[in-house]
Amino acid sequence: MKHDSPLKRRTRLAGLPFALVLLGLLLSIFTPALADQKEPKKPTRGLAGFPVLYYTDQTGLAGGFYGLYYFRNKQADYPSQLAVPLVYTQKNQVIAGIQGEVYWPLYRAFGGVTYFRFPDTFYGVGNNTPESGKEEFSKNYLAVRLTLLRRIFSTFYAGMMYEMERHSLDDLAPGRVLASGAVPGAQRPFTLSGLTG
Repeated sequence: MKHDSPLKRRTRLAGLPFALVLLGLLLSIFTPALADQKEPKKPTRGLAGFPVLYYTDQTGLAGGFYGLYYFRNKQADYPSQLAVPLVYTQKNQVIAGIQGEVYWPLYRAFGGVTYFRFPDTFYGVGNNTPESGKEEFSKNYLAVRLTLLRRIFSTFYAGMMYEMERHSLDDLAPGRVLASGAVPGAQRPFTLSGLTG
């Protein structure tokens, strides 16, 4: 029996939040309050949102909400925005987060927090694993990415970026391979974190 590798399934699922954020950003581009820049220094703010509904083989039927809060800081050249996607799927997957981009006269900050939770299947280690080795579990993924930039001159910026990822598994079947500790990383969460400048 042929199964997709966990990497292929994870790659397909990882694209969902990006697609939601991209859709929200495209929507904001055509929002009249953001498009009207006749008075670029005038503070403006507002809320926008729309429901999300889609279907894929990996998620089943999925629904949720995408919210957008936009505003303009005084003296900033560009509008700022905060986006909140929230999706729950027929296969008990959760996609949630907050993404944003904030402008000041000399500074620019962007990034966000993303959380995934989705059921997955472990088929064992190796190429010839029996069907009886199939195990269901849940995977949690939390990511934080924050960037702060300062304008040095014109359109040249310099700054720093912080990134953190935390991975963990739960709902492990008692007495099976994942719960036994035979697979490295299955029982304990692991975190990757770093600061660059």
